[in-house]
Amino acid sequence: MRPQSPKRQKQVTPLPLLGHRQPKKGICTMQDKIERQRQIEQQLLDLYGPILTKDHLAKILHRSPEGLAYTLARKCEFSDSVNSAKLKLGRRIYFRASDIAALLVNGGSNA
Repeated sequence: MRPQSPKRQKQVTPLPLLGHRQPKKGICTMQDKIERQRQIEQQLLDLYGPILTKDHLAKILHRSPEGLAYTLARKCEFSDSVNSAKLKLGRRIYFRASDIAALLVNGGSNA
């Protein structure tokens, strides 16, 4: 009998804009937050342009598009802050890159 080979797992590379590194120790000043927001916003603009689709936002937040839709439909502080960045054009829903960068820097709370 032939031994079974282990199943291959899908390789996922995290987006660099979420800053997969340890935060600086000490106090984070307002200037640090503004600079970090500019960096993230520039990365979002380079990757997706000034507006993001739900699929783009789901990829940034490491969620499935269905999971993101479920989260945004619920009533909570995070969904309220993300929905405030929403831009509807006809039936399509987009999100402003600058507002999403601010949410990522401020930890999902209203800025």
